[in-house]
Amino acid sequence: MDDDCSRLEYWSGEIEKLKELNCIWGEKAHSAMEIKNLCIGIGSDKELLNEEFIFLQDQLKKLLKCPKKVSVDLIDKSRLIASPPPPPPPPLIPEDCIEATPRPIDLQAAELILKDKNDLVTEKAWALFEYVDDLGYWLQWADTKAKNTAQEALQCLGVLGKKEGEWIFPYGSFSQVESTIKQLKVLTTGGVLGDPTPALVIVFRNGTFNLTTNKLEQHNPVNGATYGVAADYIKDSGCPPELEAMVERCYPPGALPIVQAIIRWLVDPTARYGQAFHIVGDSGTGKGLLIDFCRSLFPSNVTGQLLHPADLNCPEKIHQYVLGRRLLVFPDTPSALERRDGDNINLFYELVENKPVTTRKLFAGESEESQPMHCRFILGSIQPLELKNGRAGYLRRTLMLNTLPRQGEPDHSLLEQLNPKCNRYDEIRAEAIS
Repeated sequence: MDDDCSRLEYWSGEIEKLKELNCIWGEKAHSAMEIKNLCIGIGSDKELLNEEFIFLQDQLKKLLKCPKKVSVDLIDKSRLIASPPPPPPPPLIPEDCIEATPRPIDLQAAELILKDKNDLVTEKAWALFEYVDDLGYWLQWADTKAKNTAQEALQCLGVLGKKEGEWIFPYGSFSQVESTIKQLKVLTTGGVLGDPTPALVIVFRNGTFNLTTNKLEQHNPVNGATYGVAADYIKDSGCPPELEAMVERCYPPGALPIVQAIIRWLVDPTARYGQAFHIVGDSGTGKGLLIDFCRSLFPSNVTGQLLHPADLNCPEKIHQYVLGRRLLVFPDTPSALERRDGDNINLFYELVENKPVTTRKLFAGESEESQPMHCRFILGSIQPLELKNGRAGYLRRTLMLNTLPRQGEPDHSLLEQLNPKCNRYDEIRAEAIS
């Protein structure tokens, strides 16, 4: 094309040439082909203005006797081929939803949960734990809560439907929820709780006490703590008088250091394992009062209660009652059990010594890898336990503390001073632990 010639003049000249060759639409096949090629050429010229296209279409119709509809269609089609319009944007996915990809849907949902939780989810003994900022430690994630979270994540994943602009959300079935939980466990295996060594910290409400530096620091998930105490840290505090009064009234002289040792043994992860405490005494002598006080040092989600050590007789019960707990109490242990497996407390011995034990979720197919549970145990009973077998082993693994015989009516003021409704409830526990 001559640079000195305008594009409109050039294509007008091309139309004149075809006219001189007696090309008209429909008379001869080659004539129609020439006109068609000329239309395509005009339509492919990206620099022609829209009004120039209209002028050339009129010329084609008049001079070459080309039906206008034919010329318009040919030119418009060639223009689309030369400069196709941008594809229309896909319909917007609803807010708070994510477009699913061809990758496994359970993996996408698990990754979505981790992102939403800032990766503060981890696995231990095939159970999920989440870090709770307000508490400052890793808390076992209840199955129901974890499944609800998995279902919500699955229901956020959408795909385009067959209708234009339609989004559908087909995920969230029972099997997909179960599979998402498994994927989440696989993705987080070997995390911060994978180290069997207990964290050398004590988590208080107002900070984390580092037992290595002896300083109160900010809460941090890297510490790997799986429990905390239900009180603030108070530096250089003494024994609360309410606790001291209860011990002096209910226990023999010299028992206060033992009670202080029990509290240290409960909250301090560096205190050695190998023994449990057994408090023996008649009803109403303060046995349950001390056990309840020890249990109140922790939030309810890291403590538990059972009837007898023999109840811990299988991996499923270890998973259900011990995993994720710091303290398990047996406040009213029968001295003798009238059942065949009443003396079967071998698993209890291993837990007391913090040996690695096998856990298995109820109805699960396989047991998980053995791990220490880092749990403490306190028993209470009216008289020492009567065991047919393993009596020596039981005595070797328990430290007994007897209450004083009850004299007169129970002193209800002791209970009132240690009751949650007491004005100094939080301070008493903070002073006792600190």
